Amino acid sequence: MTENEAKTQRGRKPIGGKAMTAAERMQRRESKLKEQGVRTFRMRVAPLHMEWIEAAAARQGIAVSAALGDVLERALDRYTGVMARAKFLEVNCGNVEAAADFVSTQLVPPLPSFDELAAQFGPAPAKI
Repeated sequence: MTENEAKTQRGRKPIGGKAMTAAERMQRRESKLKEQGVRTFRMRVAPLHMEWIEAAAARQGIAVSAALGDVLERALDRYTGVMARAKFLEVNCGNVEAAADFVSTQLVPPLPSFDELAAQFGPAPAKI
């Protein structure tokens, strides 16, 4: 081994005199995100929900946390879009009732029953 190879360090370049610990790196990352207005939350996920999140992660070949993040991001995008349109109806159109109706119908649209799906797409499924 040459002298140059022995002096070459692996990993991230240290900031200052020595490398940061994992906790210091995480703290630094969290503070940068906080500066951008990002907030961090802990949450609990019910077993039934987790089953579908884990299945989605396996299908996509990604981490469970990434799959959960994707689902939450899509849901929050939907929420933000619905609320922005409701605000438009309320402020620009001056119609508070239409805004309330829009939110109630668009935020959580009703799901079709299993029988309705079977009638539309194929034979009746086994009862779940």
